[in-house]
Amino acid sequence: MARIKIIAVTENKEKWIQSATELYQEKIEHFAKCEIVAIKPFKAARAAITEKVKKESDAILKKIDTKDYIILCDERGKSYTSVDFSARMQKTIETNSGKTITFIIGGAYGVSEELRAQAQDKLRLSDMVMNHYVAHTMLLEQIYRAFTIVKGLPYHHE
Repeated sequence: MARIKIIAVTENKEKWIQSATELYQEKIEHFAKCEIVAIKPFKAARAAITEKVKKESDAILKKIDTKDYIILCDERGKSYTSVDFSARMQKTIETNSGKTITFIIGGAYGVSEELRAQAQDKLRLSDMVMNHYVAHTMLLEQIYRAFTIVKGLPYHHE
């Protein structure tokens, strides 16, 4: 069974995000083991953005196994349709058998160049800017949708 891990810089204080995360994690678990890891945002003044990005990125790096296949959610990444993303997910899982597919959602100011360099793939969730709660929910839903497309289940409609 495939293994998916999502590492996100978030506080998950909102009830709706907790509900959405639990819902989609349970749905994904029908197809793959799914682990969600929350990294608490580093509190810093706007003038200390570089320090904030470094501390958050370092915390993310500590949660990554060197064998993981890393996909960074990044505004400069590749965008996919849901069908294309499902094909990409299937290929990634097949060619990285035994590895955990780890998605990363960085903090408000992104991630360090060190972390960016470790990502084997970069995924753009949207051309629009969104907060981390929405990005997290969208990523979970699209992972679930990808599995249903691959399995031919009646969830996605063309």
